[in-house]
Amino acid sequence: MLPVLALLTFLSQANPAAVAPPGIDLARAKRVFDTSCAGCHGPEGRGGKGPSLAVPKLRHARTDEELGQIILFGLPGTEMPPSWHLGVEGVTLAAAYVRMLGANATPPQVAGDVGKGQQLFRGKGACAGCHTIGAEGRAYGPDLSDIGARRSAAGLREALIQPNAAAGDGFVPVRAVTRQGEKVSGIRLNEDNFTIQILDASGRFHSFRKSVLSELQESPTESAMPSYQKIFSEGELQDLVAYLSSLRGEP
Repeated sequence: MLPVLALLTFLSQANPAAVAPPGIDLARAKRVFDTSCAGCHGPEGRGGKGPSLAVPKLRHARTDEELGQIILFGLPGTEMPPSWHLGVEGVTLAAAYVRMLGANATPPQVAGDVGKGQQLFRGKGACAGCHTIGAEGRAYGPDLSDIGARRSAAGLREALIQPNAAAGDGFVPVRAVTRQGEKVSGIRLNEDNFTIQILDASGRFHSFRKSVLSELQESPTESAMPSYQKIFSEGELQDLVAYLSSLRGEP
């Protein structure tokens, strides 16, 4: 096991506002990031399948100790895996590079009309029927309150056009049929060896013992969200992406 305490002690002494902690080779840190992190977080850390890291404050890593732990152990309930393979030096370099991205972060400039995008979100797209922004909407799909800080504009566009490409473990579509013929389709909320809990599109919660089911289909590579490629024009898609990109969560 890695000497985690020594690593976290080092990280706690780093100054997140500095270009890099003392003794850190930024060129090597960038290589570690490009090899192990950029595939999900983007080559400049501006997000892709994973959240943007080029932000002043990270949602789950407000301190350097928390950042080190997330890199080491991953983030349960998300697609962020553990990175023990990096070793102490690799984790330290990755954390230093992420902090440098945050120190130099500037909000991205995204083309499109944010106001029109908000109208499309609430109206034509009916997005609030499945997503929440703050206290508004319904939590059938992911919360989007800070989606602009977690996804790049390119990643948001891909999710709108090809939602299956952005399907995540947290919102797996399922279909269950009981031995009595009851059929339920929705999103998997929780599952263990003996039971499964499902939220249907109307917001109703269902819990079943697997022993009473005659059929259980799970589609982890599919998204419950439809493609908007034929629903929106090119200009409307850009406006919606601009609106979603503007959602940054906490200041």
